[in-house]
Amino acid sequence: MGLEKIYQLTTSGGWRLRLELKAKNGTNDLWSDREYDTFLIDSETNGCALHVAMKGFGTEGDVLNVAGGNCQNGM
Repeated sequence: MGLEKIYQLTTSGGWRLRLELKAKNGTNDLWSDREYDTFLIDSETNGCALHVAMKGFGTEGDVLNVAGGNCQNGM
């Protein structure tokens, strides 16, 4: 789809982002999900920065706003 198209979509109104993640643990699949109340991508002139906000959704912690240098929000 491309970041420019996502930027155009996310500037047209309020959007939510849902991530479904699968990890392998031996022969078992481990699934988790995250849902962000607010989701938008900046324009290319602003580096296509990701902006998300989470309010208590998902089976795990907030993976895009992890403290300690792993924060993807705003990148």
